[in-house]
Amino acid sequence: MTTEHNIQSEIVKYLRSKGMLVLRINSGMRGIVRFYWWWAGDKGKSKHEGISDILALDIDGKLYAIETKMPGEYATAQQYHFLHEVERRGGIGVVVWCVEDVKNLLEDINE
Repeated sequence: MTTEHNIQSEIVKYLRSKGMLVLRINSGMRGIVRFYWWWAGDKGKSKHEGISDILALDIDGKLYAIETKMPGEYATAQQYHFLHEVERRGGIGVVVWCVEDVKNLLEDINE
């Protein structure tokens, strides 16, 4: 049975094979690890909800924020907000359901 963890592992393996620096964020149900993020418009408030499951940096310095979901599931409002903030700054923010989605994204960008 495929789980979100399996999807994330496949994506991390693929991104590493492409020479990217990859950070996988473990948060959620266990709630032990928290990552905080800020942006210029947040008036000093920190956020820990919504950070993407995978952050990857390519050799050219492009940041990819990748939110993984099981088929039929969708990102939360906080997750979409984080993806939007990454895109506003020139990065790529996406929701994916399988490693093929990431492969297609990179192929489209590199065409």
